[in-house]
Amino acid sequence: MRIAQLISVGVTNGAARHGLAVSAELARRGHAVVLFHRRWLDLAAAQAAGVCCIEWGFELSPRGLRALRRRFAEHGVEVAHVHTSKAHAIAAALRLLGGPPVVATAHAQHLQLPWALTDLVIAPSEAAASYHRRVNLVARRRMRLVPSFIGAQRFDPPTPDRRRAARERLGVTADALLVGQVADIHFDKRQSDLVAAGASLQARWPNLRVALKGAPVNALELARIETARGGRDDLLVHDEDRDQVGLFLDALDIFAVTSVREVGPLCALEAMSAGLPVVGTQVGRLPELLGDQAAGLLVRPRDRAALVAAIDRLAAHPQDAARMGAAARAQALCRVDDAGAFDAIEAVLAEAAALKPQPRRA
Repeated sequence: MRIAQLISVGVTNGAARHGLAVSAELARRGHAVVLFHRRWLDLAAAQAAGVCCIEWGFELSPRGLRALRRRFAEHGVEVAHVHTSKAHAIAAALRLLGGPPVVATAHAQHLQLPWALTDLVIAPSEAAASYHRRVNLVARRRMRLVPSFIGAQRFDPPTPDRRRAARERLGVTADALLVGQVADIHFDKRQSDLVAAGASLQARWPNLRVALKGAPVNALELARIETARGGRDDLLVHDEDRDQVGLFLDALDIFAVTSVREVGPLCALEAMSAGLPVVGTQVGRLPELLGDQAAGLLVRPRDRAALVAAIDRLAAHPQDAARMGAAARAQALCRVDDAGAFDAIEAVLAEAAALKPQPRRA
């Protein structure tokens, strides 16, 4: 097949990592893959696999659609696979103008009108499929379920030397109780809830520190974090570097997911692979990952009291936390084999490529 992959975000978030991994694997399987992307994505693996990478502006306008249609024609694109909102809207509009069939992977759950126009939608869970049928009016016959955590990295638990080096890099003492999260600062991620919980717990655990890793992309959440911090200079460590996730995880004692909206998330699976117990909100596939809470603790979104209690429980019972971390790693290692998911995605793209083209409209 000749496949166009479209990733319209300029940061390497979970959707981008999924799209990059799928692009590289499809190219390794012999398909002609052209990837339209924004600047700053890490393209090394995709390029090494033979993916043709084209930096694109994703302009949703007649001029932008004509330019993309020309590029599709140059590469003989048979099917477009989209991973993010702007890319989805553009591909859906081009489809109405006679463009190739469109497959969208549902990396998020929010109102998006183009979903109803998409030929096929890949959902990573039954909950996501139900949401898009109900909210975005995707017909059941157009939905394909492909559970996966494609794009997640696997990390090993740290050695004492790695842990020491990781903490030195963050400026955290060896005896600190470090609770952390990996995600861009965004109101959906609610890092402010974690910072507020940390502030509450410092009276009981004076050595507790909250570590955040992610770019500050949302001013509202940044303001909430500062409010939650309450002027405590010794509470928060913020690393904006998107790379070296493994080194960051090496420094942590507890991993936290405080999101109000998620599908995966990949960061939780990666933390679990590193042997960290997880405190997570009951969103997306987190309940599935943590199962009967043997690998971590679940709390309701925005429930700061429950978040405080869960972190306090793990801090007060380090042996229980260690057992949860071991269970988390075992659970994660069972879920990083993506071969079956790649097979399923390849089949969905082939199904879409076989669809008749839409009549061309002005």
